[in-house]
Amino acid sequence: MQRTYCGVDENHSKNKISESITYTQNVIAGKEIKQKYPPFILQEIFYDDQNYREIYQEVEHKVITALENFMTSPQFEQFKLSGKMPGSYVRKKIFIPLTEQINISGEADLAFYKDDAFEINDWKTGKVEDGDDSMQLLTYTLWAIEQVGVDLSKIKIFKSYLQRKQNKRTFIKRT
Repeated sequence: MQRTYCGVDENHSKNKISESITYTQNVIAGKEIKQKYPPFILQEIFYDDQNYREIYQEVEHKVITALENFMTSPQFEQFKLSGKMPGSYVRKKIFIPLTEQINISGEADLAFYKDDAFEINDWKTGKVEDGDDSMQLLTYTLWAIEQVGVDLSKIKIFKSYLQRKQNKRTFIKRT
């Protein structure tokens, strides 16, 4: 049975990898097709890594495992439900101008209001990180404060490690 959440399923992931492989091969052959949002150029293929198929099979396996864990694990149930609520932000593109020449951009995986808090959840597919000093999470915090209008004291940030079925709350400290 194919499971889907917010438009992402295992076929979506396989198709994205396949599109990027084909696109990279076309770039190398000089047949680059101009697109507004082209797939990624994969460095393993571009620089002729002979093991690229094994690398992408491993990536594909990790993505499918992460999706399966997300769909079946009770640890992520609150996030699945919250992501479907009105007013939630799913895969929200963020753009914060700092100066005329410096901007910060990113994509928040999931953010939503719950009770009197604003929760931000960042999906992780790699190893569990110990620190709370992520520039990425600080960017999401700045976005919530400046563009959503949330007070810092109301923000809760979570890292969800999809390979390990684990949620970890992260704290942003005032200085």
